[in-house]
Order: sequence, then C-alpha cells, then structure tokens
Amino acid sequence: EIGGNLAEVMETISGTIRERDRVMNRIRATTSEGRLSAIILIILPVIVAMLMFIINREYIKLLYTTKPGLIMLFFSGVMVIIGIIWIVKIIQIKY
Repeated sequence: EIGGNLAEVMETISGTIRERDRVMNRIRATTSEGRLSAIILIILPVIVAMLMFIINREYIKLLYTTKPGLIMLFFSGVMVIIGIIWIVKIIQIKY
C-alpha cells in the first residue's frame, strides 16, 4: 500500500510557499536601497543639466558646442551607463 496523509503533505507545501514569499519580500526590501540609488543615478544628471540650461545657458552651452565638451558628455554618459549596469548587477539576486 502506497500513500500518505494528504493533509500533512498539503500543510508542508503551504508552509514552504509561505516561507518562500516571506524570503522574497525580505529580499525585495533589502535591495530597495540599491534600486533607489539606480533611480537617482539615472535622474540626477538629467535634472542638473536641465537646471543649468534654464539658469545659465552660456555655461552649459560649452558642453554641446565645443569638441572637448562633447567628449566630456560622451564619457560622462558612458560612465553613467556603467554605473547603472553595476548597480543593477549588485541588486539582482538570482533564485
């Protein structure tokens, strides 16, 4: 005769599912600081550039009208992308 108590099996499965959900919620809470850092890293340079464009156009104009300015813009964009990828890799938890 093969079999077992179905109620015990279902209780064990439900406990496992509840524990997995609890762990996933804890992971989500722990990585929330990293997600916020990524959002700030993405938004802050754009906001600062827009404010500088509004407040003092002549100052920011050098970045997109001169060759050294364009080079600096390119490298800063590359560094921001690298920072975003780095933070995303840090906050990803494979399960």
